[in-house]
Amino acid sequence: MVLQCYLQEISLYKDIVSAKKIKSIFFGGGTPSLASPKMFASILEFTNSIGIIDNHTEITIEANPGSSETMKFIEFARAGINRVSIGVQSFDDKALRFLGRKHNASAAKKSIEHADKAFKNYSFDMIYALPWHTEENWAEELNSALEYAKYHISLYQLTIEKGTKFFKDYTLKKFHLPQEELAADLYSITNNILAKNNFKQYEISNYARNPFYCQHNLVYWQYNNYLGIGPGAHGRISINGEKFATVNVHMPEKWIELASKKQFPYQSKELLTADDQTKEKLIMGLRLVDGILFDEFKNDETLQSRINKMTVENLLKIKNGRVSATKRGLLVLNSIINLLF
Repeated sequence: MVLQCYLQEISLYKDIVSAKKIKSIFFGGGTPSLASPKMFASILEFTNSIGIIDNHTEITIEANPGSSETMKFIEFARAGINRVSIGVQSFDDKALRFLGRKHNASAAKKSIEHADKAFKNYSFDMIYALPWHTEENWAEELNSALEYAKYHISLYQLTIEKGTKFFKDYTLKKFHLPQEELAADLYSITNNILAKNNFKQYEISNYARNPFYCQHNLVYWQYNNYLGIGPGAHGRISINGEKFATVNVHMPEKWIELASKKQFPYQSKELLTADDQTKEKLIMGLRLVDGILFDEFKNDETLQSRINKMTVENLLKIKNGRVSATKRGLLVLNSIINLLF
């Protein structure tokens, strides 16, 4: 039933996908790797009957370290998946306990070893700027982690979001985050270490050895179209020259009900105005080290003026017709976005 619903929803986009080359497919949103490899093979086969999947299509699955998932990597590869993104987060057991992860450092290392045998491209993520991190111990931890990184790595500083256990513990002062100056130093150290190991920073938190940049995430950051398939999935689609933001219903039961009836399982479908699109382009594009074309905003004098002011403040820079964040600007990117709008 679930597989059929996925195929039904994909078929609803036939007019958009038909005969078009598909750049990337990303199986994410939780723990898709717990599902059967046969299901992914069926989805890919059906998608290829509508659009065009070729040897250049990046097909990623998200996975967590753990024997039940990583032992299926070979089967996922046989099903047509050619890249895995593993939620490692740390190779330190103390950090994993703090982050509330169920796996340990040994399982994380084994998952990467399995990925290396199954795929010619894999990535994993790590969280840093933890309460006990110093310049020295983070540098040591990162250098050790890079022994397992061949193609791509994502590195995120710990952030505290309302409604989480972290937020509750943080407000109760059960732990403290590094001060702003130390957090900036940790980010600088991270960039320097990655550069020395031939990883290019192409986005605020993502690094890759050429040519292994994550094509799927580049679709987001370059503000291209993408379909959101499945419960709670988000999409950006263009129809007859208009761009829409789509959000699917979150409850799986409701999604199954609508998809099985061959109805779009939308929670919302919003027409994006020109101003909406400008804002989204800038929010996404400034995450990229290479930035975004300045001409995208040639009709918005107010926005151009604000961008020019930030170049004077060394937060943004304009080079070769592109506007991007400076090293200083990348550290305060959210604040820059708020000031621009």
